Amino acid sequence: MVRLLITGSPGVGKTTVAIELSKTLNTALIDINEIIKPLLRWDPRLLTNYVVDEEEARELIKRSLRGLDSYVIDTVAINLIDKALIDWCIVLRLNPPTELMRRLLMRNWPKCKIVENVLAEAVVLH
Repeated sequence: MVRLLITGSPGVGKTTVAIELSKTLNTALIDINEIIKPLLRWDPRLLTNYVVDEEEARELIKRSLRGLDSYVIDTVAINLIDKALIDWCIVLRLNPPTELMRRLLMRNWPKCKIVENVLAEAVVLH
């Protein structure tokens, strides 16, 4: 039994690592974004982010994981994961942050969202 959480800034490779680990461990891959998708609401003030009722999202995630003994969770939204649902957490980082900028530019993300994520990664590195 393994209950593993993979997290990090957007673009660092969470999904790639989570997919490979779920294959290696022969366990379910859980994409939190897919679980909470029905709850997401666009925030017109921020223009780049979605908002969600966190309590409702936590309950939906708990229900979705109920009955599973093993899984690999792929998410940036660690605040939505009850710590009782995981045994291990891997935080992925990307150095230098310019590589993260390149990856997010390739995704055609809005420049303000790219800067926000690159700065967050750079601040944590130093």
